[in-house]
Amino acid sequence: MAEPILEVKDLVKHYPLTQGIVLKKQVGAVRAVDGISFELVKGETLGIVGESGCGKSTLAKVLMNLEKATSGQVLFKGEDITRLSGAGLKAVRRNIQMVFQDPYTSLNPRMTVGVNRYPHQFSGGQRQRIGIARGLALKPEMIICDEPVSALDVSVQAQVINLLEQLQNDFRLSYMFIAHDLSIVRHISDRVGVMYLGKMVEIGTEEEIYSHPTHPYTQALLSAVPVPDPSGRESRERILLSGDIPSPANPPSGCRFRTRCWKAEERCAEELPLLAVPSTLRGPAAHESACHFAEVRDVIGSG
Repeated sequence: MAEPILEVKDLVKHYPLTQGIVLKKQVGAVRAVDGISFELVKGETLGIVGESGCGKSTLAKVLMNLEKATSGQVLFKGEDITRLSGAGLKAVRRNIQMVFQDPYTSLNPRMTVGVNRYPHQFSGGQRQRIGIARGLALKPEMIICDEPVSALDVSVQAQVINLLEQLQNDFRLSYMFIAHDLSIVRHISDRVGVMYLGKMVEIGTEEEIYSHPTHPYTQALLSAVPVPDPSGRESRERILLSGDIPSPANPPSGCRFRTRCWKAEERCAEELPLLAVPSTLRGPAAHESACHFAEVRDVIGSG
């Protein structure tokens, strides 16, 4: 395996909850990112998926050092970004660019965009494409894409995705691609990581995640993917999750998904499952999954 360009080790980002106006007292914390580890190889695309509020965008900001990590390491080519500031951080950011989810807030409203027009004079889709072009302008080695095509029409989405793939092949770019659309993530990603409530619950190649999902949460996500063929809709299996997503300020003990999981047992409340390859899995299904009872479940229509 090639040398990783990015290594994330036990990354944590907590936002303190305080009481009082003058004498503020910390009474808790929002655990937006709570111990995430993964690697990104040069020329690879890692897709990150999960429900809103699971910590995907916070993860992206911490990787860019736009938000200071509470603990953990972010190693870019062996150098810990979390310890950098000033000129050192500025030099690293030349090689790591970001395409933000909301392009309007990332553009200076007082500056024109090459065509003598201000950001407010463009449509949302046009502003998104401007953000992508700006991210590519410095020819970085890595780009973090936070919902980069969410504001675009479907036809334009395909054009932008194809352009990103072409540029990746030409310049060996590395992408971390955050999105809600699982079909887009499958198309562009070499590997996929699934997040839930600040944790990475499953990670593997595109084939492993989409064809051999082992974590119940991943299986539920894939079962919700629309099926283009009407003949297959009646026979597909739909997994409906009960309950709401717990608060990141007060997550459940043990496995954080257990309050919505049909497999949950007493062990799930007492013991946090580690993100590792379960000993019970073999062959193409053998990839990292944070579940005590990980097993392959075919989800009809996930392809």
